[in-house]
Amino acid sequence: MFFAGLAVSVFFSSYTNSNYQHDDLDTSYIDTIKLGLGEIQTDPEKSLGLLTKSYEHCMQKKDFGNAIRCLIGITDIERFRGNYNLAFEKLWDALLLTDKYGNEKNIITIHRNLGILYGIYNKDSSAINHLSLSLKKAKILNEKESVKNGEIIASYFSLSSIYRDNEQYDLALNYLDSCYLLNPDKNLPYVETDKGYLYLKMGNLKLAEKHLYNASKYLTRNNERYLVVCYSFIGDLKLAQNEPDSALYYYSKSLNTIEAKKAYVEFRPDLLRKISSLHLKKNNYVNAYNYLNASTKVSDSLFNATSDQNNKLFEIKNKYKEALLEKETLLQAQNVLIEQKNAAQVRLRLLIGLIVLLGVSGFLFFRLRVKLKKLSLKQIMEMEKNSAVLEVKSKELTTYALQMIDKEKALHELLEIIREVAPGKHHSLHSKYANRNNKLWEEFNMRFVEVNSDFYEKLREKYPDLTPTEQKHCALIRLNFDSNEMAQILNISLQSIHTSRYRIRKKLKLLHETSLSNFIAEL
Repeated sequence: MFFAGLAVSVFFSSYTNSNYQHDDLDTSYIDTIKLGLGEIQTDPEKSLGLLTKSYEHCMQKKDFGNAIRCLIGITDIERFRGNYNLAFEKLWDALLLTDKYGNEKNIITIHRNLGILYGIYNKDSSAINHLSLSLKKAKILNEKESVKNGEIIASYFSLSSIYRDNEQYDLALNYLDSCYLLNPDKNLPYVETDKGYLYLKMGNLKLAEKHLYNASKYLTRNNERYLVVCYSFIGDLKLAQNEPDSALYYYSKSLNTIEAKKAYVEFRPDLLRKISSLHLKKNNYVNAYNYLNASTKVSDSLFNATSDQNNKLFEIKNKYKEALLEKETLLQAQNVLIEQKNAAQVRLRLLIGLIVLLGVSGFLFFRLRVKLKKLSLKQIMEMEKNSAVLEVKSKELTTYALQMIDKEKALHELLEIIREVAPGKHHSLHSKYANRNNKLWEEFNMRFVEVNSDFYEKLREKYPDLTPTEQKHCALIRLNFDSNEMAQILNISLQSIHTSRYRIRKKLKLLHETSLSNFIAEL
């Protein structure tokens, strides 16, 4: 159903908006082209004759702009008839002429029509690619005020049809709503028709009926060919409303409109199949068989890749690409000729340019190399200086800590002697000693931070669960003090040190075989 829903570019954008006239041409035929394009909807046979004759005249006069307009019009007529192979062929011819002589406006219509044709055979990726190119170009030219909103609306409508048939109803509805945003004041019966169908598929029969009947009134009043599609969708609505007789009535109206308008012939197989199904439910087996048989024959004639009408469709060579290759080959030959005539100048210019480039490059490279060398030397000297300072401070810190340990041993021994000799003074001296020990730790910690400025910051950032006491232990472990030395510095028991190390390992989530000292040293 994608291709029927897409074939509405004539409604959204006029062929007659762009005139390609030249002062040295007999322009009387331009009115004939306008007449032919205007008759596409109402009298396709007459239109085809006028456009074919006008195309030949334009090619003789080398009026390629109007020739492209004729080709695009012929493409629509052939597509409506179901002659998709001819439509493809004419479109590639139009695209080739557009690349050589046409303007950007034609690109919009050509890519949109190519998207339509690829959609007929469910080539969704190719269809979306061409339709997206059409939409992109339409938006660019619309910003420049070169084309009207109708071109963008047509591309939105076409993309909506793809997503509708892929059952992406919400996305399809968004594209249709975008059509109204671009043209809120104008009646868009094609959009109304497809919105009604989308609501039908989404289960909202009330909204579906509203949009389909609104579209039907406008299309009937203007005798539009899109009534084929609208009647078919209303038939689907009647089936959903459990009104098979009404559904049969609208399917038949759609079928009759196809015959009368000679358009949307691709709908015939589906309509015949639905009518067959309705007759089958009524036990009208003969009618059911006849309609189903007719559906199969029509479907084969239209879409079977081996049919007489369309077996060439999948054998069509990409004339556009072939022409581009031919064009590129011609340009290469011309370039070779130019190079041969101007070989000496080209070589001389290249040689001078090369010498200048090498000279400048050599100078810049030399300067950069000198700067990098100086910078590297400066960095090395700075690193060596920092390393030496750090090493000296680390040694000072370790020496200070060892001196603390020696003093603590001596004080501890003196306190033990005082406890034996003068027990009364022991308590006050012990308290004084404990306060002094805290001050010694604060002084030691201050020196440690000077040497390892970001140690505590990294530790708190990575392991916020560590207590201040455990952070102290980590600092001493970083300086490679053993458990006995840590106990003396912190004035706690050896068992407390072991317990603290165990808790630290647990909070750091270290494996049994991982060394705690090595891990902390790498922080």
